[in-house]
Formats: sequence, C-alpha cells, structure tokens
Amino acid sequence: MGKGDNQMLAFIFPDTYDEEIQVDQINSFIKRLDEMLPVIGPPLKTEETWVSRHFYLYGKYPVLYGAPLTMSWKRSCRLFWCCNEDYPTIESSLSSLAANLFSAVASDNRTQVLFYIYMFECVGCFQNNIRRPYLQHCPFPQLMKRNPRLTVKTDDVAPKTVSVLSPITAESIIQPSELYWGLLLCPRTLGGYPIVLYPSILVKGFPDQLSYDIATISAYYKTSNRENQESPSKGIEPIPLNSSQLRCFIHEPRSN
Repeated sequence: MGKGDNQMLAFIFPDTYDEEIQVDQINSFIKRLDEMLPVIGPPLKTEETWVSRHFYLYGKYPVLYGAPLTMSWKRSCRLFWCCNEDYPTIESSLSSLAANLFSAVASDNRTQVLFYIYMFECVGCFQNNIRRPYLQHCPFPQLMKRNPRLTVKTDDVAPKTVSVLSPITAESIIQPSELYWGLLLCPRTLGGYPIVLYPSILVKGFPDQLSYDIATISAYYKTSNRENQESPSKGIEPIPLNSSQLRCFIHEPRSN
C-alpha cells in the first residue's frame, strides 16, 4: 500500500529463516525490482528504498512499533543552516530556519526540542559565516582586525565613526559565547537578524511584535546570570535619537 510514488511492501518470512537469509532475499528482490520497473514505467529510486522491522512511512505519516509519531520529525529535518538561494547570506539562511521552525512546531505540542535544534543551527550559521563568508574575500574577524571601526549615521550631517570592541576580533576559530548570546537575543524588531525568540512560537501573530520581543528580553534579563545580562540590556536600552524621524514614523508607527 502507499500513496503516489511512496509505496510500502510487507515481507513475511518463515521463522526458520535467520536474519542473513532474510537480508539476502530482500536485496535480491530490490535488485530485480530495479531492473524490471524501468521497462514498464518510472524507475525505482534505490537511494530512497529502505527496509525496517518496526518503522514505516505511509505517505508522510510515520509509524513506529504500531504507534503514530508526530509529523514535526519530518519537518525538523529541514532545520539546517544552508539554503537554496543563489547568493546564500546570513539573512536568507536564518529566514529559512525560522520558516521551518514555525512549520515544525505547528505539528507538535512539545516545542522545546525543536527550538533547541533551531538554536543549534543558528549558531552553526553564524559560525560558518564568520569563519568562511561566501561573499567576502576574507573572514570577518580579519576585516575587523584590519579596520576596527564602523560608520554610523547620526542626527548630524557628518556620520559618526565608532570603534568596535567586540569578542569577534579574538584570534580564535571558536568565538566566545557572549557573541552568540548577543546575536540570538537581538531579533529583527530591535535591529538584528530574523531571529525567533522562544515565546514567539508559543504566541504567534501578536499585534505588537516589538513590545512582545522587548518584554521577552526583559524577562530573560531578570532571570539570567550576571555574566549573560550585558547582551540583552543593550537590546532593550538603545541610545535614543535627539530628533524624531518622521519618515520612519510613517513607515512604522510603532518604531518611535
């Protein structure tokens, strides 16, 4: 039985057959099937053909020991820090991770494991782009060591140049944990990357995402250790502008 090109066959062997004989007969059957199917129709995908005693898939529905499994398992396999974009960037990879995370948690009530996988892959995405960026000539730490200054636009006519005192300038392949804390606790609403905070997967579609993210980080700040409080404090206490940005206010009324 099966659905579409996902077909399932049941093999029944006598009790006198040991496991080696069963495996040989199954391999012979698959080999014969691979030779016969291209003659009458679509060929067999041997790389996607597998055998199990206790686990099977009916369409996309997984069953183990006769008990149905959550559909989030299959969707969680899509949580990885690579994407199919022509020019893979941190933005596109993190956006793909966020979309697959929401797809996975929609099929499961236990979200902690899925969110841990998401965080794990986010750190891998940052590590990969810091060490070997696709669209730069050299790694980001080398660029910061060569010129540890950034140009920031201010209210004045002339932009402001600030020195970057960041752990990313360390002479190490593995960056410190505080760097990843700062990146993972700064979502897009606060000027960071498209990062998903854990409460956002519990309450989806909150009308004021900025206030929700600030409340989330504030709650984390109150319960975190002292050494981990510096990153969230910078996100919820930004330096205000001296004048109102009317264009920004019209574009996003909640920004000011």
